[in-house]
Amino acid sequence: MLSKVSVPSEFQIPGSGQLREWKQLCYESGDDASPSRNMHYALAAMDQAMALRLVKWMEAWTLMDKLRQPEGMWLWYLILKLDNLLDHDDTHVLRELCRKLKLIRSNIGHNIVQNPEHLLVYRADEIAAINILITSVTRGYRQRDLEND
Repeated sequence: MLSKVSVPSEFQIPGSGQLREWKQLCYESGDDASPSRNMHYALAAMDQAMALRLVKWMEAWTLMDKLRQPEGMWLWYLILKLDNLLDHDDTHVLRELCRKLKLIRSNIGHNIVQNPEHLLVYRADEIAAINILITSVTRGYRQRDLEND
């Protein structure tokens, strides 16, 4: 998908040290749940190092009890963008992401137990997205030991 994206010459990807600009790009709101053009352009233009840096930043930006829709979408595409073979440091970034996602899922579960009739309906898609991201890391990057934590 991204290999077919033609990045316009006027589109400028934020630099690797421009945390604020990246956060603004990642959380820009669209009218629907589909990825924005800027998201596609950024993903097509970034290299492996920037993708991993962005995974790390996204992990830091996520709340302890919620995976917001833009976070889930960006993380999905970033995980897909990464090479199949990663070194130890790169794998560590994904493992930390997976741990954070599992913590978020646990906190959502705790909140649902406290108020099941209200939260379960609204959080089912979010839980499904978290499960997909966790499985993408544990199976796609052979980190199955994280499935049992």
